[in-house]
Amino acid sequence: MNATIRACLSSALLLVLGAGCVNNTPQADHGTSRVGITLSSSRREVLVGENVTISALSTDTYGRDSKIEWTATFGKLTTEENGRVARVSFAQPGVSTVTAVLMIDGHEADRKNVEIRVNPVK
Repeated sequence: MNATIRACLSSALLLVLGAGCVNNTPQADHGTSRVGITLSSSRREVLVGENVTISALSTDTYGRDSKIEWTATFGKLTTEENGRVARVSFAQPGVSTVTAVLMIDGHEADRKNVEIRVNPVK
């Protein structure tokens, strides 16, 4: 019986002491640590005048306000499907870097690039 009482008192003491401990150290937001985007390009090499379609798939956004912002070093970029698909047409040769930035609640969560080689028409 004494062992049972001692075990109960020890457990109660641990609960009281443990509840008094406060950790004020900032913790990483594990909800955004797995957030990301994956890009899929229809082609990586085209001729001047051709188009490339790039699709973005976001993961682990958990219903938060997310959007994708697109840029290209050159080429005419348009978006469709609420910004999840980008189409880029090219009027000059070179290598264009198309960047997709995943924004979660107004903050950058991930960024991915696709390089598209644009060759001149021969």
